[in-house]
Amino acid sequence: MPLILNLKLSDEPVYALGVYFSYDEELATKRNFFEKLPKIKKNLNIWSSRDIPIYGRVNIVKTLAISKLTFICSVLDTPKGFTDEVNNIIFDYIWKYKNPKLKKTTIVKHKEEGGLNMLNFTLFDNYKALKIQVIWVKRLCANDKRPWKFIPLSLLSNVGGNLLFRCNYNNQYLTLNENLPKFYRDIISHWQKVNSTNSITKGNMLNQIIWNNQFIRVNKSSVFFPLVGQKSALKISRAFSTTKAAPGCLLHPLCKNTTSRVIFYSITAFYLQYHRNGNLC
Repeated sequence: MPLILNLKLSDEPVYALGVYFSYDEELATKRNFFEKLPKIKKNLNIWSSRDIPIYGRVNIVKTLAISKLTFICSVLDTPKGFTDEVNNIIFDYIWKYKNPKLKKTTIVKHKEEGGLNMLNFTLFDNYKALKIQVIWVKRLCANDKRPWKFIPLSLLSNVGGNLLFRCNYNNQYLTLNENLPKFYRDIISHWQKVNSTNSITKGNMLNQIIWNNQFIRVNKSSVFFPLVGQKSALKISRAFSTTKAAPGCLLHPLCKNTTSRVIFYSITAFYLQYHRNGNLC
């Protein structure tokens, strides 16, 4: 066991605030997730010996099983296969370890629709993850200067900081900082599902921000100019306007170097492609 400043560093996972932390990701995943399942199964087995109607068993599952997993699934990524194991345990208990009498798609419906208002843990986990990521986007975009924002926004500076969440981006075309934590990468991936669009109309297209746009790429990557982007969130409509200050220059003040002209040509190609296909109206 190594010593630093006469402090002993443990090789075992450290437990704090309800979470096990460890350099061994597999061990941490085992402690935080899979080791909870035998305890949940044991508790449900104790209740299985009692003659409880199915509505009561649904309530027991929500109280003694799903509630034990909500917190850890809200702060850590749920490992592959975990939600399937949870579903197997809770549905086995609901049907008293016999063949199910209703389909899962039916039992999870509201009572008014002929279901039992049961939770499908896989769908619940996906919805929960998406909801939490949206909350974090709102926090990052809030107009305040919280100290915790310094690190994530600094690491996102090459894509515009919180401006990214206003852009019609595609994660595969973004050049993200290699030091950006997985937590924030997941936020970006989830927000893409909420915010990004492939639906193109003329008004929709012209109102999109140029930066990080999934349809405007240079060398197969979305683009962002930090010095210009921080001053204004340039929209595509700017590329097709002229002013007295810069007559004939369709994307001023960008059209001053080769890369800027490439961006303009990419925007023009994007516009013409959809115009020819009749998608712009």
